[in-house]
Amino acid sequence: MSYRAFSTALETLAGEWFTCACTNNSSEDLGPFGSTESRPFRVRRDQLIGLAKPGEKKTDNIPRAAHEKIVSDLAYGLGLPVPPAILWDRGDQCPTGRCVGISAWAFPQPINWDEAQAHLSGDQRMQAAPTFSAMVAFETWISATDRKGAHVLVNLPGPGDATQLAFIDYAYSLCYQGPGQNAQIGAAPSFTPLGHDQGAVRDVCQGIAAFDAGKIHEIVTRIPEPFLSPSQRDTILNNLSGRANRIEALLGL
Repeated sequence: MSYRAFSTALETLAGEWFTCACTNNSSEDLGPFGSTESRPFRVRRDQLIGLAKPGEKKTDNIPRAAHEKIVSDLAYGLGLPVPPAILWDRGDQCPTGRCVGISAWAFPQPINWDEAQAHLSGDQRMQAAPTFSAMVAFETWISATDRKGAHVLVNLPGPGDATQLAFIDYAYSLCYQGPGQNAQIGAAPSFTPLGHDQGAVRDVCQGIAAFDAGKIHEIVTRIPEPFLSPSQRDTILNNLSGRANRIEALLGL
């Protein structure tokens, strides 16, 4: 089952970006966007608008761009609503940092979940429950942290339309939460504003358990240095493999 509700154009882009790790095309810098710690900036290439980050050099050894790309590709493979992402190597002489990830703009006029509450009916809120529940299983698998309403985007529906969601900001996941192999960490602190749909949770748990191991290996190992070090790569692969059949147990199901 797919929980994605992106436009046809965005899904076409997602399919293209799923086949590769990096773009060789330069993008136009449209300037800063917001004031979060990653200092994101908007970029444009042809008709594509995206959000790139980090927008400044980081010294904490967190592979932010690699995490965003890996999570996006895993979500695409499972039919979950994380926007497509690609890596952009700006060169080691770039003053604001070499390793950047670009996430495609999910919706024309997105607002975050917290802001959307005043505009959603009870039925539209409940339509989103299976997707939130599906993401609980996924975010536990990838050991996501920093989950909150500001990191869930909503395309406001018209009367009778389904609620469309996009989950963003996965810099603090994967080897950030599990810095060592076989890290003994529990369920991720997922953002769950609606009641659990156990069917959706189990659906994604089964999808994770059946995810082709070779494809997971390809998604992770094609991330080049300096975006991801060999030790970080091995840690991510080991932890994804070790947790794949344990999600329901970690969630107490």
